[in-house]
Amino acid sequence: MRIKILLVNPYWKKLYNIYYDRGVTKRHQPLGLLYIASYLLSHGDYDIKVIDENNKKAELEKTIRQTSPDIVGLCSTTPLFPEVKTIAHRVKKINKNIAVVVGGAHVSAVPEKSLLECEDIDFIVRGEGEKTMQELTQAIIKNKKFSNINNITFRKGNKIVSTPDQPLFSNLDMLPFPDRSLIDMKPYNSISIMMSRGCPFNCTYCYPLFGKKVRFRDPANVAKEMEDIVRQYNKHHFNFVDETFTINKGQVYKLCDEIINRGLNKKIRWTCTTRVDCVDHDLLLKMKESGCELISFGVESGNAKILEATNKGISLEQAFNTFRLCKKVGMPTLAFFMLGHPGETEETITETINVAMKIDPLIAEFSYITPFPGTMLSNKVKSEKPNTDWGQYSYCTSAQLQHIPEDELIRYHRKAFFKFYMRPKKIIDILKHKAARFLQ
Repeated sequence: MRIKILLVNPYWKKLYNIYYDRGVTKRHQPLGLLYIASYLLSHGDYDIKVIDENNKKAELEKTIRQTSPDIVGLCSTTPLFPEVKTIAHRVKKINKNIAVVVGGAHVSAVPEKSLLECEDIDFIVRGEGEKTMQELTQAIIKNKKFSNINNITFRKGNKIVSTPDQPLFSNLDMLPFPDRSLIDMKPYNSISIMMSRGCPFNCTYCYPLFGKKVRFRDPANVAKEMEDIVRQYNKHHFNFVDETFTINKGQVYKLCDEIINRGLNKKIRWTCTTRVDCVDHDLLLKMKESGCELISFGVESGNAKILEATNKGISLEQAFNTFRLCKKVGMPTLAFFMLGHPGETEETITETINVAMKIDPLIAEFSYITPFPGTMLSNKVKSEKPNTDWGQYSYCTSAQLQHIPEDELIRYHRKAFFKFYMRPKKIIDILKHKAARFLQ
């Protein structure tokens, strides 16, 4: 029997409406769902549809009624979980026999709690989901024992059961390219792509969805995917979603050489995110030669003690040196800062704003630090009874730590944007670089 699966990227625009209306929020393809779809299609006879509700929100119920899927799969960050619960309820209202499966960072961090909060979710797939989803779909259709499948959390009678973790893929090249033919590619100006999974660092505010060990794709494999996308979809801008893109400089050099040797550097531009202690002069030049036009760095705070308390393992001196180096080689930069850290005061926020202006990236993004479930920060503030209205857990909305009154923090947030951007030099700089294209 051919299994019918509907994969849904929930509607997130309302969470970031202020940013979206200003053109600040990027349009990201549901890369995780596309990897799931490709893996399933390479391992069996599936009928798979993918809906990105951010492009066609009204399609979901119509598609469910028309296609009668056996399984509906959803991905969930923390602020999206209320929307996921709503979708799961809508699915069950149409047909209670449809299996609802949810993966993503939020449910991976708090799987049991997620099932308790939503009776319409049948299964949680934790962490790296491709192999688990393939095994789970077969078990659902063939009515096999779910307890034999690693990496899932589900109900068994009145109990909630979590099976052991699934071993991570040691070779990412065994994953087929994401099947982008399953979505309408026209709305996406920048193509999401990844070269690695995993992050070895211990930042207090991050949840390691793909584990601590960093695993890499062959650079030739990555360049081939980029080449195919240019040919098939006439898309020429790529955004690497790796947590720390340049953590292995040798891999980046190889990828840059692959891009240059294929002549892709004359056709494409790309961006990435990394750390201020993971680049050097020669690497920046090579990245620029291969088409890199923007690098994002997390600086997080302009106060040395607060920065140290995040466990990020970088110093302000490293930040200053790296941004000077980027200016020297002509590499545009984006710097991330977070406001509202534990111990934050008006003075430390002022320091952060001043550091942002001194290092002077092309673009600065100021957000609120948020104690997402599963992070060390969340564990640290549990005694403070943080807000569990998951829809408020967004870098772009009100902070959850309440070390500073919310109205004051919002005022500081606006002040940071105003002071950084409302400078004649910065306005000219942004217009000169046409910087808005980096954020669309």
